[in-house]
Amino acid sequence: MLSITVDGLVQEAKADERLIDVINRSSRKVPQVRYHPQLGPIQTCDTCMVREKTPDTFVEVSPDLGRERGIQIGTWVHLTSRYGRVRVRAVVTDRVHGKQLYMPMNSVGNPINLLSSSHTDPVTHTPAFKEISVHMTVLPEIGVSPLPRTNSRWGHPTPQRGVKVERKWQRADYRPPGPQLVQTQPRQVG
Repeated sequence: MLSITVDGLVQEAKADERLIDVINRSSRKVPQVRYHPQLGPIQTCDTCMVREKTPDTFVEVSPDLGRERGIQIGTWVHLTSRYGRVRVRAVVTDRVHGKQLYMPMNSVGNPINLLSSSHTDPVTHTPAFKEISVHMTVLPEIGVSPLPRTNSRWGHPTPQRGVKVERKWQRADYRPPGPQLVQTQPRQVG
């Protein structure tokens, strides 16, 4: 057993126990996002790593659109849809093409949800984030890049080849999903 002090409270922990599980057993409350005890650290910790690498909201703009509209990294823009409007800084990148825009879902303060409707897919109940029509107004202000120098896009990638689900499946406490899952069949058209 190990002794760990959590916000002034001493907790006993097993050598192989995750810190988040020790904290959850204590009376202390620590903010958590996307934590589940059956998920491995890769799935559980991604949100924190994303927040560190992209702490602010931004929209990705293609180099062609950037040249056409006078946008550079840090240029402030308004994105307006029929559901709402957000003010974000732009990142010019070859990750999008033509007149496409991409806004990550880890938005802070100006979430992409403000631009989308409340309509969802009837089967998955997933919002339609991929297809949002917006009008972009380029503002005269230019701020600093919304991507910190620690972001891998600045030349220091730490790639991971997908989610290592096999590691999760091999855990002694892993239980495969049971009959509570609903299997859907595509409807035949024609």
